[in-house]
Amino acid sequence: MEHLNVDYLRHRTGQEWANLAYGGASMAEILETFHYADNHTHLTNVCIGLNFNLFDRHKTNNQVRQVLSYQQNPLLYLCDRVVLKACVLLLFDGVFGSVDNVETPPMDHDDFWVHQLEVTTQEVCRRYEYAPEFADSLRGIIAYCRDKRIAVNFIIFPEHEDLVARYSLYGREQEYRRFQDEIPALTRTYDFAARREIIGNKELFSDPYHTINEVYLGIIDEIW
Repeated sequence: MEHLNVDYLRHRTGQEWANLAYGGASMAEILETFHYADNHTHLTNVCIGLNFNLFDRHKTNNQVRQVLSYQQNPLLYLCDRVVLKACVLLLFDGVFGSVDNVETPPMDHDDFWVHQLEVTTQEVCRRYEYAPEFADSLRGIIAYCRDKRIAVNFIIFPEHEDLVARYSLYGREQEYRRFQDEIPALTRTYDFAARREIIGNKELFSDPYHTINEVYLGIIDEIW
């Protein structure tokens, strides 16, 4: 969801949009962000990006609540370990000018692809526990939006077929199928995870979890 180009979306629709997505977000962060946005602006359309990994009961991180606490006490911001690390990197780069892109994997594309499938995905599936209560939380948002006449839609993003096959290999096929069935039943859902022309084409992916920019632009074209 974070990769949807909000400037392109504004140009295409002539409407004001904001992308409040985060990389690696949890369901708690999605819910917290929705309520924050609803409290600070007049919402008319809400699109929530979802994937299978979000429905893990053990995925409980909530940095949104942490950041909101900084508004109450800004001094806490200076003690945040991520902020401190970023400051050190910026200072180091200012002095030596040699800080690498911290988001670049320390391996080539093919090795990273294998690492994502055989290490990252195996670890995710090992501890995974499907959380039906997350669907209940989404039902609450849907009911609220209907009461306030806010349009709410879901987007399920494509994952490469190599990754989907690993869900079965690592014993999570039943939960994955449940996710596929349960989400579209809640509200209007744009399910790109079932698009064979996308998920079967490795050239359309930067890694098994994420597509290239052209696919994200195509998703905007199709939905809006």
